[in-house]
Amino acid sequence: MNKKENKVPRQKTDWESVSQWYMRYLEEDVDSYHAKVIIPNLLRLLGNVQGKKIIDLGCGDGTIGHILANKGARVVGVDGSQTLIAQAKKEAQENETYIVQDVRRGLPKDCKESDICVSVLAIQNMDMIHTVFDSVSKNLISKGSLHIVTLHPGFRIPKESDWHFDPKTKKQGRLIFTYMSETKVYISQNPSKQNSVKSVTFHRPLQVYSKNLYNSGFVIKRIEEWCSHKESEQGRRKTAEDRARQEIPMFLYIEAVRVQ
Repeated sequence: MNKKENKVPRQKTDWESVSQWYMRYLEEDVDSYHAKVIIPNLLRLLGNVQGKKIIDLGCGDGTIGHILANKGARVVGVDGSQTLIAQAKKEAQENETYIVQDVRRGLPKDCKESDICVSVLAIQNMDMIHTVFDSVSKNLISKGSLHIVTLHPGFRIPKESDWHFDPKTKKQGRLIFTYMSETKVYISQNPSKQNSVKSVTFHRPLQVYSKNLYNSGFVIKRIEEWCSHKESEQGRRKTAEDRARQEIPMFLYIEAVRVQ
């Protein structure tokens, strides 16, 4: 693992700058990965959350928190974006609290004695994950669980991986150019537009997550790998592309339990 990062956040990595784009994406795309892959699988693995206190780490506009609250959980959502938190509060019920805070600097007191922490596609946008995991561990009860959903670090490495079609075998796979090195990438949310807003994504090999979780008092209980639900349009590569999506996962799910 690379040299331990500085304890003071070096720059903002929240999604305030892309908040409007993100809210439109979740609202307009009914065939989104959130709707068809992430949320159904996360609810399946969380099970009955009635009466549970849940931290939604990097909660965004509260999409996940609202669903968990509807199922009877007490939700505390934390995010660094003021715009996204404001939107989350608009739809919040009595059993939901949303707070603006840079989670790299710790969690608010409202998170104390939580049963569960969920973090959906947010860890990949945070540096200093050792401080984030430490804070989560301190705010969970003994045997409390942390549920992480992130882009699969083995196959979805921003700007260092890509699809490749072999015309001889008529098979499609992934090319991986970098894996072991931790990288920081600025991603344009609309590459076709000049001066498109950008978000920051961090790639880390799986062992970095494992080591940091262990150092923060967690043990990994379960890992799942989730594939894309989408299909290609008709064409000569459709069969190969659809098969590749089902063989090469897009998301990684980690459940870690606090044991210290």
